Amino acid sequence: MKKPKDVAVTLVATFFGSGLLPKAPGTAGTVASLPLVALVNMTDSSFRLIFWTLVIAGGIWAAREYDQLMGSHDNYSIVIVEVAGMGLAAWGAGAEPITLILAFIAFRVLDIYKPSPIRQVDEWSKTQTGTPGAIGVMADDVIAGIIVAIAVALLQWVHILP
Repeated sequence: MKKPKDVAVTLVATFFGSGLLPKAPGTAGTVASLPLVALVNMTDSSFRLIFWTLVIAGGIWAAREYDQLMGSHDNYSIVIVEVAGMGLAAWGAGAEPITLILAFIAFRVLDIYKPSPIRQVDEWSKTQTGTPGAIGVMADDVIAGIIVAIAVALLQWVHILP
């Protein structure tokens, strides 16, 4: 990596290197995202919407560029997708530790096991290259995050979670 762009792409795609760990890079990236998620959760909904939209857009760009740089497709080191998914999963958790922990666990379970419709999006992304593939790489984590956010909101509504 000789070019500044390659360094920037790698930092974003791997979320500052957390995705470069040899074991469980997705979990490492999700854990690394927790301080950022908690910080963003202290802002209003408008800021969160703009922030996570920018993370998703930047993540799609970084995923595409990193795969091109590495000559790969859906490289396991690309964990910016987990950062975006966790941000969405914990959208309404605030700074409540138990709610953040449960959102984290639920997000990782959905991201690892990929039930429908997450699995279909993931399988579709593996047939795509370039920007469509990068969108698919991001989309399965975004869908998992949205599902968890809805579940968290429902559990908060019935007063099971704070």
